[in-house]
Amino acid sequence: KEALQLDAVRGQLAAVLKNVDSNHDTVITKKEFRSLLLRSEICSSLKAAGVDPIALVDLADCIFTEDKSELEVHELVEIVLTLRGGNTATVKDCVEVRRLLLAEIRKLERKLGT
Repeated sequence: KEALQLDAVRGQLAAVLKNVDSNHDTVITKKEFRSLLLRSEICSSLKAAGVDPIALVDLADCIFTEDKSELEVHELVEIVLTLRGGNTATVKDCVEVRRLLLAEIRKLERKLGT
């Protein structure tokens, strides 16, 4: 049942992402992503899949970074689905958090000149 629900959410998200893709280049920018989260049908679908749309607004800066300011539709769908509240954190998730924190610390050090 959950697999069918996830497939439905994947399909709906992919379809709407393609519609939100204002320049039709099959990549989604942070601006396009935020406009997506204003659509009630997407918020409903995300909630049904266990994803908090309000939290996604806050996580947009983590999803879209300086290094990766655009994402392919299929990449973004998979990232969003990994952010479901019922998912358990894995070792891979912890390693990714560590990598992101170290990258941010390095940026701050460069700005401060240390």
